[in-house]
Amino acid sequence: MNIDALRNFIVIAEEENITTASRKLHIAQPPLSRQLKALEEDLGVSLFYRNKQRIHLTEEGKYLLDSAKSITETIDKTRRQIKEISNGKSGTIYIGAAEAAYVSLLPESIRLFHEKNPRMMYHLSAATSSDICNSLIANKLDVGIVLEPYNNELFDGIRIYSGSYLAAFSDKNVLNKEKEKPLKIKELAQYPLIVSSRKAAKQALLAAMAENSLEPNIVCEYSLLMAALSMAQVDLGVAVIPSSAISLMSEYPGLSYRHIVSPQVDLHLALIRKKNENLDNYNPAVDNFWDFMNDRFSPQTSEQF
Repeated sequence: MNIDALRNFIVIAEEENITTASRKLHIAQPPLSRQLKALEEDLGVSLFYRNKQRIHLTEEGKYLLDSAKSITETIDKTRRQIKEISNGKSGTIYIGAAEAAYVSLLPESIRLFHEKNPRMMYHLSAATSSDICNSLIANKLDVGIVLEPYNNELFDGIRIYSGSYLAAFSDKNVLNKEKEKPLKIKELAQYPLIVSSRKAAKQALLAAMAENSLEPNIVCEYSLLMAALSMAQVDLGVAVIPSSAISLMSEYPGLSYRHIVSPQVDLHLALIRKKNENLDNYNPAVDNFWDFMNDRFSPQTSEQF
């Protein structure tokens, strides 16, 4: 019993006539009759009652018809799914991202990608940029979204976001009196600061302070944006947060923000993956996602998310 024999049997059963079935299948009647006979001999049962004009299924034939349809549908579905996996249209993608990417950037990207690839699945995790890089090297992640800079000798990258840092503060804070104006870094240095514990983010702020011979008064470090905004909300200090987090501030009543300038503290996010990935770990779905992100963010448009 093979798949072709089962497909032909289904047509014979539906037509109730071997001659009609042979025309529909474009197979000569004698070999079709021999194939049917061989199928019956293989199973050890008669599948049809025969008369001069029509053939009718026996009980065994009815059972085989139901089973044959289920088997062929499963095989066809399996073939489609294997083809989708091979084409990168189906599979699981393991993505790690810095928290700032989850505010709007990554969710919207995945939504748009999923519209084109509805059979895709995603495994998402939030981590620091350094932890993401380590997980990529250990093959625990397929791609990651990290703060630049990253090691471009180890990773390929696509810049997907360019923005800056904001100062977020309680409405009770004196900074709120001129919240429409940008905040110069010399002014920012006068206040207790809530800054990211992540190395790249902290270094960007410290470098901008050092350029102006300023010493920051850091009262709190955060690894989660929600922690920074909560502390700013109770006026512990001024939280230095990425501009991508503006939409998150609506969840924290009583907060305002000002753009940091003179100098502006820039930040860039990049989608990265390991260079020269071993073929043993090759995942076509990752290539599909990578190409989609490259098309979406090239050329790069700053501050659009």
